This record gives sequence, structure tokens and C-alpha cells, in this order.
Amino acid sequence: DARRRGVGTAVDGDEGDVTLRVFTARLSYVGADRLDITRKSETDEGIAFAPSWGILTAALDARRKADECMKGAQRDGAVGALHRATAWEIESAAWTEYEPRYVDEMRRSYEAHRDRWRALLARERVTLVCFCNLARWPGHCHRVILAGLLVKCGAEYVGERM
Repeated sequence: DARRRGVGTAVDGDEGDVTLRVFTARLSYVGADRLDITRKSETDEGIAFAPSWGILTAALDARRKADECMKGAQRDGAVGALHRATAWEIESAAWTEYEPRYVDEMRRSYEAHRDRWRALLARERVTLVCFCNLARWPGHCHRVILAGLLVKCGAEYVGERM
């Protein structure tokens, strides 16, 4: 199972054994293992895992449009259904572009900020936090993508904190 790999070895093998347990949460999470991976992050450690403004701006614009459509989804019947469908169409199109671009940025980050990746992989536990609301847009968040990338490096993804 890709979510639960357990102890492993990082992709290039030079980080040693990885025992990192990864959680994800909204920005409001305040635990000691919190790592803010937003573009507005004030930590050098977290910014290495944040999406660039180049890909983030378009995604945020699309999400605002989709959120506006979702307001109309509260209506009954066909009108509400049409608003929901339009919102998902907007969000899905934006996500289709965003996801591979973020993965590419993280590949470049892994090369450019290897020390930060090693430090993260050396932890016992981390909770990746950002603004995204997974209840509204399930799975459409870079914290989930990053958790998956860390699993490929040998970490274990435990899931979303509520």
C-alpha cells in the first residue's frame, strides 16, 4: 500500500533509513511537528516544499471561481447540480495542470535543497500544513502530493489530522 510503506531507504539511497511518519492538516494545526509548506511560510525549511507563485496564482484563481460556483450549489434540484458540476469542472481542469507542475518543482527542490529534504526525512514525525480545504476539494492539495513524494523516499503517510 503506497500510504503505509514504513521504514525504507530514500530514492537516491544517501539519506539512510527513513522512519518518518507523515500527517497532513490545515494551517490551523499547532502541534510541535507542524511544518508550514505554504508560499507565505516564514521558515526556510518549509518554503523549500511550497509551490511557486508561478503555478500557485493560476490555481488560486481557478479555486476562487470554483468556490463561487459552489455557493450556487446550495440550491435545490438541477440548478444546484449544475453549479456543483461547473465548480468541479473548473477545479479539475486547474488541478490537472497544477499537479504535474508541482511534482516537477519538488524534483528541482530535491536537487537544490537536498539538505532540507534530508532534515525532513530524518524526522520521526511531521505534519504538513497549508490553507487547502480537503473537505471541499478532496485530494486537491499540494500537502497530499508532498506526502506521496515523501512515501516514495521511504516515509509512511498516516493521513489527514482533523
